[in-house]
Amino acid sequence: MGEALRGLTVRGRTVAVSGIAVLFLAWLLGQHDLLSVGILAVALPLVCAALVVRTRYRLTCARGVGSPRIAVGTSTTALVRLENSSNFASGLLLVEDAVPDALGTTSRIVIDRLESGGRRDLGTALTGNARGRYTVGPVQLTLRDPFGLCEVQRSFTATDTVIVTPHVVPLPPSTLAGMWGGRGDSESRSIAHSGDDDVIPRMYRIGDELRRVHWRATARAGELMVRREEQPWRTTATILLDRRASSHRGSFPDSSFETAVSAAASAALNLIRHGLQVRVVDTDALTIAHCEPDGDAEGVLLDSLAIVELSDVSSHLSGSNRTLSDSAALRRAISDGTLLAIVSDLSPADAQILGSLRGAGGVAACLIVDPLSWSTDSLITPAPTSAALLSSHGWRSAVLSPDRLLSDSVLRRADDDARLVAAWEGLSIPLASGVLR
Repeated sequence: MGEALRGLTVRGRTVAVSGIAVLFLAWLLGQHDLLSVGILAVALPLVCAALVVRTRYRLTCARGVGSPRIAVGTSTTALVRLENSSNFASGLLLVEDAVPDALGTTSRIVIDRLESGGRRDLGTALTGNARGRYTVGPVQLTLRDPFGLCEVQRSFTATDTVIVTPHVVPLPPSTLAGMWGGRGDSESRSIAHSGDDDVIPRMYRIGDELRRVHWRATARAGELMVRREEQPWRTTATILLDRRASSHRGSFPDSSFETAVSAAASAALNLIRHGLQVRVVDTDALTIAHCEPDGDAEGVLLDSLAIVELSDVSSHLSGSNRTLSDSAALRRAISDGTLLAIVSDLSPADAQILGSLRGAGGVAACLIVDPLSWSTDSLITPAPTSAALLSSHGWRSAVLSPDRLLSDSVLRRADDDARLVAAWEGLSIPLASGVLR
C-alpha cells in the first residue's frame, strides 16, 4: 500500500490535500455537510490506490518470440500475453516492451480496460538491423485507476533472447569447393587408413552381426571371420577469420569486419553442405566455431558468428599488434585439411606470414575484403598487392571490393551479394589466370 500511495499522481495528491483542507475548514466552521465532502475527497485517492494494488498483483504475463534466430535484415515478432486473474477489471494500462535499438524501438501500447479473466495478445515487430545476441523485454506495465488519481509501475521478469546472425549469401558450387569435397569418389574409406589396427578381415567378436561373416576368409583361416568395418571419410576445412581491429575499417554495423563475417558464414555453410567438418579460428588460434556436418551444424555456426567481435580494439589508436603472429598454436590450428583465410588490410609482412602457412594444409585460398572501400588511409596496403604476394606463395586469392557509394540499401545488398559470389568463383581460377578483382 505504501508503494501505491507513493504512486499517487499530481491529481491524486491534489484531491487528497484538498480533502484535508476541507476537513479542517469543516471542523473550524462546524459545517457537518462540508465534513462529508472532505472525507470523500480524502478517501477517494486511498480507495483508488487500493484498487491499483489489487490489480497489480493479479496480472500475469507470458511471452515468446516467433523465431529466436533471424538473419540481418529479416524480421520476427515478439508476442506478449497479458491476463487479468483478479475479480475486478483493471483500469488504464500502458504496456511497454523493452526492445534493443538493434531490433527496433520499444513498443508502447495502451489498453483502456482489461476485464476480469480477460486476456490481450500483443505483438511487437523486431527487425535485425545488426548481428548479435539481444534480450527483448521485460514487459513494464503502468497501471492507472479510472480517475487518474494513482499510477503504479510493474516490471515482469520474463525476457526473450533473439540472435541476429550474419547475412548469408548462397554460394554456387565451384572447383575449389569440389576439391574440398570430403567424401570423394567413394562414400566410405577403411578406418585402417586413419591408423586403426582393425585390419580387414578380422576375427569374429561377440556382438558382431552374422550377416557380416566373411565365409571365404573363415574357410581359409579356420576361424570365424567378419568383413571389414568402414566409416565415412570427412576432411576438415579451416576458415581463418582476421579479427584484429587494426586490419579493418569502418564502424559497426557497416564495416569491413562485418563483410568479412558475412563472407565467413557464407563460405562455412557452403562447405558444411558439402559434407565437411568446418572450423573457424582467428589469428590468435582461438576457435570461434567447430561444426560437424550433422545435427544443427548450421545453427551452431551462425550462433557463434553472430557474437564474434573485433579483438585488440585499442590497436587502432596505439598501433600495436598490427602484424600477424606466426605462432606454433596457429600452425597447429590449421595443421590439417584446407585453409581459407578471410582478411582485410594485409600488410606485406602479414602476407609473408600467411603465405608460409600454406604448407600446413592442402589447398590454401584467401579472400581479401578491400579496406579501401571504407577508408582512404594512405597506410592501407592495396588489396591486389596483398593478393599478388599470396599468389607467389601458391595461394589462390580473390579481392572483394564492395561499393559503399550506393545509397539504396536494397541495391547495395544485392551488389554486395553479387560481388561475393564472383569472388568465391574467382577462388577456383588457377593461379596462371591471375587474381580476380
